[in-house]
Amino acid sequence: EEEGGHSLVPLLLSASLAYREPATQLDGKVFQVQENLVGLLVATVGHSIGVRVHSVAKQAFYEETSGDARRVVLNALVEDLHQHRDVVNPLFPERFNMGTTVCTFYSEHLAQCLKDLTRKIDAAAPGKEGGAATDISISNADILALITWVETFITATLEIALDQNQEEKDVHDTYADQVRETLNGQLILELDVLRKLYVRRASAKLSGWLQSILDKERASLEAMGAETGPETAEVGAKGTQRPLLSTAPIDVFSAIQSEMHTILEDVADPTLAGWSACAMAEGFIEHAEGYERLVEGLDPSLGPFGQADLRTSREQQEGGGGAKGPGTTPLRRMRSSPAAFEKAIKAIHRRAASITSIHSDVPESSGLLEKYCVVANSCTVYQKESQHWIRLVEAKLGSWQRSKRKQFTSNCLNEARKSVKRFKGLVGSATGRFQGTCGMALRCLANLIIEDTEEILSTHLFKEAWFLAGCECIATVCATFTDYCSDLSLYLERNVYEEFLLTLFDSLVEFYTTELTAWHLRGCVTASWQTPVRRDVELLFECVSTVAGLNGAAAGGSAPFPTKPIQSSLASILEEVARMVI
Repeated sequence: EEEGGHSLVPLLLSASLAYREPATQLDGKVFQVQENLVGLLVATVGHSIGVRVHSVAKQAFYEETSGDARRVVLNALVEDLHQHRDVVNPLFPERFNMGTTVCTFYSEHLAQCLKDLTRKIDAAAPGKEGGAATDISISNADILALITWVETFITATLEIALDQNQEEKDVHDTYADQVRETLNGQLILELDVLRKLYVRRASAKLSGWLQSILDKERASLEAMGAETGPETAEVGAKGTQRPLLSTAPIDVFSAIQSEMHTILEDVADPTLAGWSACAMAEGFIEHAEGYERLVEGLDPSLGPFGQADLRTSREQQEGGGGAKGPGTTPLRRMRSSPAAFEKAIKAIHRRAASITSIHSDVPESSGLLEKYCVVANSCTVYQKESQHWIRLVEAKLGSWQRSKRKQFTSNCLNEARKSVKRFKGLVGSATGRFQGTCGMALRCLANLIIEDTEEILSTHLFKEAWFLAGCECIATVCATFTDYCSDLSLYLERNVYEEFLLTLFDSLVEFYTTELTAWHLRGCVTASWQTPVRRDVELLFECVSTVAGLNGAAAGGSAPFPTKPIQSSLASILEEVARMVI
């Protein structure tokens, strides 16, 4: 009682209020002697049960080495319960309630043995003082088997306690929950300790796996260079290069599903499954955070969160009017795709074939384009598999709720429901991380492409030559976009490619309107600007239609995805210039 455990006091108080047989034929002293003898017999039975339980537990926990042998030894205690019910308990007066008393004796002594076991397991853990001197070796599989057996034992005590006067009671009702906690209060606490021990060890093992997968992913991305090309690309039957994919998401969810299969199918413990799912989700969040940091470190020159400063230097802008304008200093183009400029691009908007994409003289050594494609595709896989994981856990909880198995009490299922709710929130948080990482990778892809067009934009956009009908500034940008997208349409998954195009054209619109606003603030934007702006937007509209169809062709003739969101973004340029000239 001093340690917060359970005792027989509540049961004895209940027995004192129970029905007592009349003692009309017995002298008072004789009756008192009889009571004392029966009480002494009860104490003797309790002592013998304690010796028996400790003896069986010692053999099972410390002498047997296989799970099957431990289970056979421990099953002797369940057989003892039935022997007491059939042979010993009927010898006692009904008022002693021996069915409940004997079960409680076994439960409390077994709880003490489990408490000693968990202490020794903790002492033997790596890093614990004196752990090397503790000779005990119990695997997680052994702990799992022990949890399953304890649940079986608790179910047996509940059946025996409800065997006589409560046969009509359903073991799933509130009464059964109360009896279960009264009989096995301390044992249930120790069972929770075992569950937490299992969850702690399993989550540590999973975290090690996830970290190993993350390290492997980092090494794989670093190894992707311009000379060797993407190592993760697959080649189809017709030689068509498929989207660049990483094995990291599949490896992660293979590890997770392996552990979940053990918990959901082999053990079928709702409470343990809920706790394990939450612990794995916490590890999954850590993996998502590590993956995000990995992507942020792919290209330090892009700055924090993968954002590159793509704007021209405002400090060097000079005033001017008409065909003259601010003198802008183009930012240095850091990188270009090694494969983006190998082929000539057809003329955009029926212009001369000489209009091709900009060829960068800076060699690409780190394969950033391919790296970001791998990251974006992988993040999408993470998000899809996360939703499948949630559905798997929810489906299993639903099957448990419909089950009639005796150990699935209402308290157990309520605890599982709370855990599943928390689990969904944790997985949702991790999924949000991967979604943000995917967006960051796509923004970095767009930045790389915008950087390769920035020199032509800084040199010609809104300058004197821009007003001429033959200005090829935006046509060259469109050719560059098409050049890149002919590769990216193969590298990216279809839905990721769609999101990338929206990001790319949004970046261009932001650059375009920022420069346009700078000229407007100097009072240079007039009605004459609307014609060349409309020309640029029309070229970009046609470019959108071209690049949107590339992924459909790569996917075997699939229809191009809707381009209305991109066109709406481009149309905002016309609205902006119209507002400026009013």
